[in-house]
Parts: sequence; C-alpha cells; structure tokens
Amino acid sequence: MFFGSKYDPDKIKEMLEKFGIKSEKLKVTEVTMKVGKRVLVIKNPDVLLTHVMDRDVYQISERPKKGKK
Repeated sequence: MFFGSKYDPDKIKEMLEKFGIKSEKLKVTEVTMKVGKRVLVIKNPDVLLTHVMDRDVYQISERPKKGKK
C-alpha cells in the first residue's frame, strides 16, 4: 500500500516523477519573509522544492524550539 507502516521512499519518488512531479531538499541557512510590516526570519529551516507542471513550490518548515508550544 502507498501509506502505512511499510513504504519505500524511492518507490514513492518514482511514482511522483511519472506524474511530472519532482522534488529536492535544499540546503538553506536562513529564510526571510516580509508579511505586511513584519519581517519573519527562520534560521536553519528544512526547505523542499517541488516542481509541479510549470510551477516551483517551496515548502518551508522549522523544528520546534525547546520550551515553546
């Protein structure tokens, strides 16, 4: 099955590539975003670049900081 306790990441990547979806993890040290008057800075984020049809989609995530909920 596609999802579950046993899945093969290489097989999933191969399936997605058949549909023209390619992704790669980028080595990024900092992301800066301007939201209105606010400036958000994320240090050492996980960034995934996904190519879907004629678009590039960036997924940015960060690990929770200790002591924050």
